[in-house]
Amino acid sequence: MPVRLLLLVTLFIPCLYAADAPRVAVMDFSPPDAAGVADAATVDFSREVQARLLVDSDYVWVERQEFDRIVSETNLLALGGSDPAAAMRLGHWLHADLIVRGEFRPAALKEGELRLEVIDPVRADVLASRVLPAKMTVGRRLHPAAGETEATAAAVLSALAEAKAARAKAADQIVVAPLYFKNAGSSERLNFLEERLGAGVAAAATREAGCRLLRFPRPAEASEETELALGGLTDADPKAWQKVADVYLWGSFEETGGEGRPFEEVPVKITVQVWNGAGAPRDVNWTGSAGELAAGVRTVASEALRAARELDRAAPRDEGERGRVAAALADRAREILRKMDQNFWVPPNMAKSDFVRSAAGRQLHAYRLRLLDTACFSTRSTVRCSRNEFRPPGTRQIHWPR
Repeated sequence: MPVRLLLLVTLFIPCLYAADAPRVAVMDFSPPDAAGVADAATVDFSREVQARLLVDSDYVWVERQEFDRIVSETNLLALGGSDPAAAMRLGHWLHADLIVRGEFRPAALKEGELRLEVIDPVRADVLASRVLPAKMTVGRRLHPAAGETEATAAAVLSALAEAKAARAKAADQIVVAPLYFKNAGSSERLNFLEERLGAGVAAAATREAGCRLLRFPRPAEASEETELALGGLTDADPKAWQKVADVYLWGSFEETGGEGRPFEEVPVKITVQVWNGAGAPRDVNWTGSAGELAAGVRTVASEALRAARELDRAAPRDEGERGRVAAALADRAREILRKMDQNFWVPPNMAKSDFVRSAAGRQLHAYRLRLLDTACFSTRSTVRCSRNEFRPPGTRQIHWPR
């Protein structure tokens, strides 16, 4: 059925939505071009899918005119276009209950995939996702095959149904938001722990009845400079931190000596902080050798989720404590920058400029950025959130890796 005819048909559909019909905003899909530049093929495909969705009366669809007006008035393209943070801002401005976001990614010659996410814009939580095959040209431009539009619309509706169920179930669960787990040391040998801690906490949340672990949306081209989706929430609503989760987790890990020993014998420390916004964060610590990390991850994850369950989810949020937590995170970020300036981690025979571009320098920079992102999410009033402004006086000559 032609797109124009589909749009015409929707004008005659009675507006008899179910009482619990969620309001849904479907964003234009991100193109496969690495620079994220929109092309006609991707835009046309997005609009065709959107038009086919409009005939489904189980959802209240944000109208295209309203969508375009908000994008124009807020200059959304200048704020990141269709990245996760921009999606969170858009969801707030459109008063949407759910956001559908998609990204095309090249996979092989003339082959690619479309990754769909249905996001709760209040919590920045990916409630459902789908991955579909996509046909592309040799130049990595979208070239849809017959039936791809219908298949994509069907996948969106399937994901929306799953998202509705997950959203309803979360109302009776303790919602836990993992903000980051980062290597705080100068050795990159433990970088694999970031993923393992995340997976460990997810497994512990599955075991702990009544807990839901948020899944934050990530951009296709992930990098340490990428803005967290939470940044978009805070920009749109300064009190977003009170609504995203009942409990927040963040943590770090590092080697604590053991020079010259085999890696399995190197001492390691893991620290996870558990916070419900009503008091000081609770620390969960583990120390052991690198050879015992598998057991250490399981222990820390289980104890962190147990602590999350013990905290009072109904306790009033403490604005003063929020400011203190944000200030502590920002101070730690400044400390990393100060130590970098003082050559604290720089090997004797290496220039500072070479170190900041090395694997160790980049991971310390990544840890610092996550500290700043989390501080800014906690409060935009107490902490100045421009990353350049976090530099102490006299340090502007440092060029951090991009």
